Amino acid sequence: MIVEPDLIHHWKFRLLSRAIGGAQAFRALYNLWGHAQARRQWIFRLHPAKLGAICDVDCPDEKLWERMTDPESGWLVPRGTWWEVREWANLNRTMVHAWTVRSAGRLPWMDDYEAEVPENKGKPMMPPPLEKPDRKGTRSTDPSPDASADTPKRGEKNRREKSESENHESAHSPLCTLEEAREYGLTLRMDCKAVDLWWHQRNASGWRKGSGTNGPGGRIHSWKSDLTASKGWAEERSGTAPPKKLVLRL
Repeated sequence: MIVEPDLIHHWKFRLLSRAIGGAQAFRALYNLWGHAQARRQWIFRLHPAKLGAICDVDCPDEKLWERMTDPESGWLVPRGTWWEVREWANLNRTMVHAWTVRSAGRLPWMDDYEAEVPENKGKPMMPPPLEKPDRKGTRSTDPSPDASADTPKRGEKNRREKSESENHESAHSPLCTLEEAREYGLTLRMDCKAVDLWWHQRNASGWRKGSGTNGPGGRIHSWKSDLTASKGWAEERSGTAPPKKLVLRL
């Protein structure tokens, strides 16, 4: 979960602070954003009492609801009979796309949302993948830290088609099951969310590592070694990395 470093200086945060207090405002937003991450959902059925229970602050539910749903300065945006946590999915788009890497961009709650808000059926609920420039200045939308750079050169189309064919075949023969990965992740003291993110990204890439301008990388032979080596970025991308220790220098 991403929290902007200048949050406490944002004008909307200051308005919320004036209404319920600075510490209460931070607690309310942190609890709401954490609720979204834990449930892999950023559009909810909400009412004042439910929002008050989620945010868990010392403030009357109606007062908190009024401030959080204000059309101009609130932190919730109406979506028919549901409410969307403003900009949460966009800020956490890498994590959001990792959740849906094998489900065609769908999450379980989306069916209920579209059934109750039919005017939004077919409209995109997912933010676009985070783009990043490669060495040639072109853009790649693959959020994986091991994604290969896409550089146009002679013969690249054939290599790409061959790579996609190989990845498609290898995707049906993963090196390990998700359950095996989770079991080994316990020995590494990894959260299941981090293990799941690693497994889905590796399986989607055909169990290969990207290698920059030379096309697809070699096939991973030891999935345990790769999971061990990938622990850092998997925990960071899944939001389960342990908090960094604060070192005080005297």
